[in-house]
Amino acid sequence: IMQALVRKFVGGRTSWAWAVDAVAELDALMSLAGHALNAEGSVCRPTLVAPSAQGGPVFVARGLRHPAGLPGRSGAFVPNNINLGGAAPPFIVLTGPNMGGKST
Repeated sequence: IMQALVRKFVGGRTSWAWAVDAVAELDALMSLAGHALNAEGSVCRPTLVAPSAQGGPVFVARGLRHPAGLPGRSGAFVPNNINLGGAAPPFIVLTGPNMGGKST
């Protein structure tokens, strides 16, 4: 009985793979939406642009804060700006102690 069940399951692997992908994407979108609805302060979606004439990828972000910003602690996190690529260095090495604010 078990072998027949496994054969039937494997026979529909394309459908199962599609279903798993759809549920994973839905889970990610629902998580983002839930955070956006419950966040203190504004949240945004990134804007992707074509590479500049200077060539190479560029990443620019303003007012970043960790998405797990602990509800009820408004003002406890300092927003960060970052520029990577273009005229800025292409990467940074960020070090520090645990709980030292590297992700916030």
